[in-house]
Amino acid sequence: MNPRFPPIPPPPTMDQWTFVDELAEREPARVNWTDNGPADGCADLSGGVCLNRAFPDPEHVLNTAYEEMEHFLADVGLAEGAYEIATAETPTDQFEAFRVRVLPQRCVVEAADPEGIRRGLYFLRDQLCRTPAPQLPLGTVERRPHVHTRISRCCYGPKNRPGDYLTKPGMPSSLEQVFGTPEYDLWKDEPEMRDELFDDREYLPDAYLARLAADAVNGLWVTGMFWQLCRTPTV
Repeated sequence: MNPRFPPIPPPPTMDQWTFVDELAEREPARVNWTDNGPADGCADLSGGVCLNRAFPDPEHVLNTAYEEMEHFLADVGLAEGAYEIATAETPTDQFEAFRVRVLPQRCVVEAADPEGIRRGLYFLRDQLCRTPAPQLPLGTVERRPHVHTRISRCCYGPKNRPGDYLTKPGMPSSLEQVFGTPEYDLWKDEPEMRDELFDDREYLPDAYLARLAADAVNGLWVTGMFWQLCRTPTV
């Protein structure tokens, strides 16, 4: 310890992590619109927007993407208007690729798969956040992913690794003692030793998943042990 500096305070416990509650709330939309009207070569959305869910989605996997778009439009004052943002099924040369066609009276997000539509809707939202007014540049934009698998994990996810257990005082001294034995249940609830799938805490609330989707995350890393998932009275 350096005598010139005060001691480092202990870190807060999980119950004191206020940011966890914030991540469980929907992130409000923020724009910086300073211009009164649309610029030349842009579609005017200031009268409001209506969302046309025309892309075939029998399993309703796009519901959250549509809802996030509707929340965004309501937050920035563009809900229930004449300008149409529609989704449509169109062949593309790659999974998750999309095309956005912006016309004076409507905008169409085209893709061959639901994930392309999802990415296109978030692209439109980002475009509206970047512009100085409620407007979209006229023309066609095409995008395709360069990184196909984009994995994240809960930023406050717990540790759940047998190797960590074995190094702690009082823990079982061998993996044979860890796997499937009563000893595991005695110390599994230590603050830093938790399981995302079995814990009472919700590590991936819907609002947090929406933030990850907005950042183009399409996979989640969850640490677990197979013997726990398949645990039975005899195994």
